[in-house]
Amino acid sequence: MDENILQESPLTPAILRGLGDRSYDKRKTAALEVTSLVKSLHEGGEKDRISHVCCLLIYSTSFA
Repeated sequence: MDENILQESPLTPAILRGLGDRSYDKRKTAALEVTSLVKSLHEGGEKDRISHVCCLLIYSTSFA
């Protein structure tokens, strides 16, 4: 993944690792963190950042 994308990413490396973990509980915890992040961005009206999060999720899961 491009370094600039990761530096601007609202998703921490821990969340990205958690989403790809073998453990159901770790994946669930990471998914809840993403949900919380998107909700807070939505409340702040940051639609561009929500789109960025979605693109990062698509990219990280498609090429994992």
